Amino acid sequence: MKKIWRFMMSILTKKLHILKNGGTEETAVIYTTTAECPEPNLKVNVDGIDGYVKLGNVNHQYATKGRVHRNSNNRDYAILALNAVSDFPLEWGKFKKFACALTCNEALTTYMYGWSLHFENGTLPIPVGRNTAASDVSWSADNYEAVTTASLNSCWYDKQITPHKWINVTAIDDSIYMEWIKSNGSNVGNMSKSTATAWGWPEQGGEPSVYTSVFSASVADGVLTIKKNGQAFKTFRVFV
Repeated sequence: MKKIWRFMMSILTKKLHILKNGGTEETAVIYTTTAECPEPNLKVNVDGIDGYVKLGNVNHQYATKGRVHRNSNNRDYAILALNAVSDFPLEWGKFKKFACALTCNEALTTYMYGWSLHFENGTLPIPVGRNTAASDVSWSADNYEAVTTASLNSCWYDKQITPHKWINVTAIDDSIYMEWIKSNGSNVGNMSKSTATAWGWPEQGGEPSVYTSVFSASVADGVLTIKKNGQAFKTFRVFV
């Protein structure tokens, strides 16, 4: 095994390198806290700093070819590439993209924001009110949809289905209307721009629009940080 390290925050930026037969390599993330990497783990020390590499079943989906035998229980463990930690179900896969466009509230009386969180295996809509505090932002796994259409950028409260729920949509502008379209291509909502004007809907380019730059997002060290007007607003742990 080749070990190259550099310490950064709670994860080492360099990983444990495992040389496979044939010269190819696998890598494993090294954590610096047991909260991120609980037992079973492989303990290492890097320039006086304790580090931990996650161990698991040899059939684990993140198992590398590296093996560790523990005499205490006479068991072989696989060195795992990472200890995947997420605020969302891991079966959704890795986090891929954040998008946001304006939408309507449930009663169709004002506007709000529709976050769209894209994972490898599907997309999650999260409605966020205009004055919603970060602590009040919530989501339901029941709203997750196993589609990964890149255009999905918002959500809509769908009263055409029972029970009613927030669904993934593509929000777009045309010359007269703003439209919200389901992932299957059917229209689920529209609004004239004159109605949007009456609601005080935000403008872009001189007229009401579904598009917004209020929210943006970035991912670092497994943390999705969503910003509101450039300031950190809400964070989620995500599997990347």
